[in-house]
Amino acid sequence: YKRQASPLKEVREASLNYILKTLKVAREFEPKYVVLHMTTDQAVKEVKGLEQLVFDAAIRSAKEMAEFASGLQLTLLLENVPSPFCSSIDHMKKLVLEVSEVGVCLDIGHAWLQALRSNGERKVNIEDVVESWIKELGPKIRAVHVHDCLIKEGRIQEHIAPSANSPSMKSLLKFRSKGLNVHFAVLEVFKNPDGKEVSPRDLAKLVELLKEVL
Repeated sequence: YKRQASPLKEVREASLNYILKTLKVAREFEPKYVVLHMTTDQAVKEVKGLEQLVFDAAIRSAKEMAEFASGLQLTLLLENVPSPFCSSIDHMKKLVLEVSEVGVCLDIGHAWLQALRSNGERKVNIEDVVESWIKELGPKIRAVHVHDCLIKEGRIQEHIAPSANSPSMKSLLKFRSKGLNVHFAVLEVFKNPDGKEVSPRDLAKLVELLKEVL
């Protein structure tokens, strides 16, 4: 868990240095892209004036990472994460406008969680959430992470395997309807809705579903 968006200079620089070292290692595997989380521990929305400091730190880090990655011929994507920073459309849009070299990895489950919390944990439609992200950042979205989220006994469970009729899977149709090409889709799933671990056979079926949708 790195903190490249920390307004604390020493914390940001230590996190950034670790990421740059990791990118050098990643280059040896010739990846199609690298996904990064832009995070910090600070309560961004709760302390007046802190949000801008965090943005400034995030932008500095993103520019340095993008320049470093360019030298390694790596494509960087920033993922929306369920944390105080870089979880909302507004945060992500501001970042990628400032640092045009980076793209977006849209985690559908994380986007739904952020919208749910912003809405006072009242019901949120995943398809509407994804459409909002596409409206603001469509061409910048190069990859998606697909998984369902369930609420059981008042607790949120992430990374649940979707079904053909699940909202997260249906939301992918929004990309096709907007004429957008998702270059990469990752099934970030660990459990089935019944709580059992996802098996290789389950994953194979989900991959076929993804092919049909995208």
